[in-house]
Amino acid sequence: MGCILSVYFNTDRVYVTLVRERPKGLALEYINSTENPVILENPESDISVKGFNELEKIINVVKSQVNRVAITFPSENVLVTQFNSETEDDLDELTKIVDKEIRNIYPQFTYQNFASTIVRLGIDNNGILKMLAIIISKQDFEVCKKFFQKFNLAVDNVEISQLNAHSAFIYNYPEIADKCTAIIGIQNQFIDLSIIHKTQPLYYNLLNFHKKFDIPFICESEIKNFQKETKISIENAFMFGIGLKNDILEQTSEILQELSIKVSRMNAFRMMSTFLSDRDKEYCNRTAHIYPPCIGGSINPYHRRYKIY
Repeated sequence: MGCILSVYFNTDRVYVTLVRERPKGLALEYINSTENPVILENPESDISVKGFNELEKIINVVKSQVNRVAITFPSENVLVTQFNSETEDDLDELTKIVDKEIRNIYPQFTYQNFASTIVRLGIDNNGILKMLAIIISKQDFEVCKKFFQKFNLAVDNVEISQLNAHSAFIYNYPEIADKCTAIIGIQNQFIDLSIIHKTQPLYYNLLNFHKKFDIPFICESEIKNFQKETKISIENAFMFGIGLKNDILEQTSEILQELSIKVSRMNAFRMMSTFLSDRDKEYCNRTAHIYPPCIGGSINPYHRRYKIY
């Protein structure tokens, strides 16, 4: 079976996993990260050069085993917008809408300057079809593609961290994957909050915060608003990301418990097998909440998507 190299270009560093597809499920073959990040909008900066050099050493270790490459960007590196649509099957019409959204924000560009993914969010209480567009700069994408070309590796999937976290959750928690669940990603100054039900997305918002102790209350407010508007009850919440610390997890759990929501730290490796060393297994235990975007990139998407290039 094939191996998927998943590379997550996060804001603090680059995270890398090699996952093998086995008949009984996914196996973690390799895990690592750089000390420095790669700033895709400034790939020639000193810190980016250091990050790329570290990543090159990592890739050289595993490249002979790689069959496919998936890359993931954090939400801070992309444009995410929501819009109403009368159809989800007319790609030409969806392209026009995305092009309009891009021109409203970047008048000098068109959709052809970006690689966009459209995901159905569902129908609201007024019967209006809601769609989510993830718009990624082709320039950032090209920087990544050029890097992997040095190893004769082609990038066949590019996605954002939040949608890949959905896939990681659905794969690793099959017993509750159909229940209404909030997926909460914590970065440096941002919260990705999305809600999925029966493996499909219903809601997404990118929220900012100034103090980390605001995070539980921001999550509570957003979830309350969702439940009030939709009359849908959320049963579970899973948190992940570099900004997730034990105190934030505990405080969010206490607050959302008042809404009868069980809060957990997402474990990206819960349903995966591995033959890694004990030292690497310990690293996985400590960082299981950081790697959902990386592991999710190794999984075939559960959500229906439309690609516009």
